[in-house]
Amino acid sequence: MILFRFLRWIINRLGWYTCLTWLLLGAAQISLAYTLAAAIRELTVGLLLPAALIGLLAGWGLGAAKRVPAWLGLTILVILGVELALVQVGRLGGSLLVVGQSSITLTRQIWQQPLTMPNDLTSLSDSIKSLWQTVSVLGIRLWDWIAALASGDPVYDPVATALLWSFALWSVSVWAGWAVRRIERPLLAITPAGVFLAATLAYYPQDVSGLYVMLGAALLLVGLTRYWVRERSWQASGIDYFDEVRRESTLAVVIMTAVLVTVASLTPSLSIWQVARWFATSASLSRPLAESLGVRQAVKPVSNALVPFRSPGLPRGHLLGSGPELSDQVALIIQVEDPTAGEVVPRYKWRSLTYDRYTGRGWRAGTTQPFTYEAGQPTIDSIPPDRRRLQQTVQIIRPQGGQVYMAGDLLTINQPYQVEWRGPGDIFGIITEADTYQVDSLVSTADETALRSAGTQYPDWIEQRYISLPDQIPERVLTLARDLTVNARTPYDRAKTIEAYLRRFPYSLALPQPPLRRDIVDYFLFDLQQGYCDYYASAMVVLARGAGLPARLAVGYATGRYDPANNQYIVTEADAHSWPEIYFPNYGWIAFEPTAAQPTDDSPQVADVPAAPVGSQEREADPFTASGGEYVWGSLLIGGGLALIVIIGLAWLAVDRWRLRQLPPASAISVLFNRLQSQSQGLAVVIQPGDTPFEFAAALAQKLTGLAPSTRWEPALINAVDEVEWLTQLYVRTIYSAHPPQRSDQTRAIEIWQRLHRRLWLARVSRWWGFKRLGQSKNDLILG
Repeated sequence: MILFRFLRWIINRLGWYTCLTWLLLGAAQISLAYTLAAAIRELTVGLLLPAALIGLLAGWGLGAAKRVPAWLGLTILVILGVELALVQVGRLGGSLLVVGQSSITLTRQIWQQPLTMPNDLTSLSDSIKSLWQTVSVLGIRLWDWIAALASGDPVYDPVATALLWSFALWSVSVWAGWAVRRIERPLLAITPAGVFLAATLAYYPQDVSGLYVMLGAALLLVGLTRYWVRERSWQASGIDYFDEVRRESTLAVVIMTAVLVTVASLTPSLSIWQVARWFATSASLSRPLAESLGVRQAVKPVSNALVPFRSPGLPRGHLLGSGPELSDQVALIIQVEDPTAGEVVPRYKWRSLTYDRYTGRGWRAGTTQPFTYEAGQPTIDSIPPDRRRLQQTVQIIRPQGGQVYMAGDLLTINQPYQVEWRGPGDIFGIITEADTYQVDSLVSTADETALRSAGTQYPDWIEQRYISLPDQIPERVLTLARDLTVNARTPYDRAKTIEAYLRRFPYSLALPQPPLRRDIVDYFLFDLQQGYCDYYASAMVVLARGAGLPARLAVGYATGRYDPANNQYIVTEADAHSWPEIYFPNYGWIAFEPTAAQPTDDSPQVADVPAAPVGSQEREADPFTASGGEYVWGSLLIGGGLALIVIIGLAWLAVDRWRLRQLPPASAISVLFNRLQSQSQGLAVVIQPGDTPFEFAAALAQKLTGLAPSTRWEPALINAVDEVEWLTQLYVRTIYSAHPPQRSDQTRAIEIWQRLHRRLWLARVSRWWGFKRLGQSKNDLILG
């Protein structure tokens, strides 16, 4: 009952047309947000909805504020849209709150002791430093994305695309609210959102329900707006009409809309799918751009050609509940000839299989093509740069189904072998019938500096296969991926950040089976928060893909125990392991180790590079302790924003002064006096309906005189009294005298008003501060 009363009050307060318009515009923008969240990788409804709804209200408000110049309104909306995108994507709410609190504390100290330097600026400087760091990294990642796009080789960055899509949705929502409110053109208002929706569905036509909602909202808005305009003309002309006309017209619009949408969905010549296909044909040349913007591509079904190890779910699930007995079951004995190895025993990962497709319940391999090779036949013609050759002799102790184990990427084997290729340079697994074989492989020699500078110029097959995730990935998993890596500029830093985060979870084999209908990564990250290698590796691959990094799951064995007497590694079933691998351009697949039970330096592909301890990647990426480039970016962004605000303020004053000068002297003086009366309301000056201008001026002067002794700005407020009296006398002479004011009077009035306007603001601040101090004194008296 209370809800119905509240709704009735809202309708009576705003009007039926405004309420219905907001409802329909909101439905259209919400459908666009949901469609984009489904079609764009790593975008969530929680990120897009605020941009859509707040943008709609901002556009509606600008449309209602007809006195605001168009250029000023556009500037304000652009700044608000950029700020909203930065706050949402960068999670700057907490940082801004801390900066605000620190600024208020500092202002209070300066106010109380204006001639004394504040003792401690650490809190404010640290909060600004943290804010600058985040904003600078966001700016750099967006700039890198734009630079790659301008160079003709676009790349995908989830943070940059989240910023762009959030601002784009804000823009179309602002336009929709403004166009309906200001020019009453609903079809024109919905068109940009409809174009966005159709273009998105052209690449990802999984669900066109959002387009039906958009079409229905547009038709309803057109019909209701036409009736509303006509009803207002009746009211303006004094034409009587029945209230039933409104209900009947609304019902007719709803019926016609339902019929048109139904016909559009059923009639081939008006098919919604044809609209999407037309966009797909028109935009076929911009597929790389769509991929860089994160637009998903419909996944083609995989063939049913399976091998025994193609769909293992969690590959190392047999480790659950196991104990020390596995350490007695020797699986492999491996001898390595590594001339670069020094006194420190190298650690390797013996990889057998890699998985590219995450299902939510585990892993499976996509379509592969088998190729058979003769003994000693290489898989590549030449050794790429930044690689070194590693020779291993592997003895299979426990049957492994013919799988080949090795460190690095395959070069050749001294026995006949078969490779299951996904594509060039992409191996699912290798099979040989020999129980003992010699395998030559290639391992990367890249160090951390090289990996940080590797860039994001990924091959097409990498982007298409190793960045995609299932549509059913929970939203909070994608949000976590974005939040963890928002401050990490390079792909390597993002990977190390995710790795360090996961290593905080304790390792355990005493685990329950995951719930049947739960995503295992979501279950591990937010509920279980402990696990074994499959959980850690799966979580890092999913989070890495959520952060825009090509990643896959590798399965095999950890290093095992080194036997120096025989120069060999003894690998047992207890060393069965899975780990994530991240692709870096020019360097290939690099292994990472998020599993807490494994040493942090267990990274075979990176030679002689000590792994960074937990948290080191944050320090290395800290723009205030590194090269300073990010610091400059942050300074430019924050300083530029403040400078832009100052420039806008000065421009507004200049434009206002110019407009006042263009008015006739009498009109300009009347405008200034009306502004004086409006400003006085902030000082609680009571104006009675019958008060003369002199009575109003006397009341305002009394208020200013009363405030003057209680503030340090007493001379300014006393001068304000004289300026109020002069402006009032000029206004009275303008209204009642037979001699009109001159241009010189107008010029002087404008100059006096600009000074008086600032003094009145000082008076309002003094009044507010006086009330606050009075309340604090009363509290102290009560407590005393």
